[in-house]
Amino acid sequence: MQTPPALPEVARWLHQRFQPPPVDFEEGRRALRDAVASQLGYSPEDADHLLDELERGGYLRYAAESRSIGGSPGQWILYASPEANADTDIEY
Repeated sequence: MQTPPALPEVARWLHQRFQPPPVDFEEGRRALRDAVASQLGYSPEDADHLLDELERGGYLRYAAESRSIGGSPGQWILYASPEANADTDIEY
């Protein structure tokens, strides 16, 4: 894997690129992964690892709480900074 770019830079780029953010969990994760792989020249596996780092760093999360029977689907939320993520104190 190449030297990874700074997480804030990737998060800002994804935040700008995905407006509105992806909705479906698997399709959305795949769209994010493919965008990172294309932009940075990463393999899909390396792009997935970078997305994992963004999630752990508080820049990315999937908000499934809005899902309910007959309700709206959840969505991926992209934060330009972890300070904007109210859920950064959640233990995973």
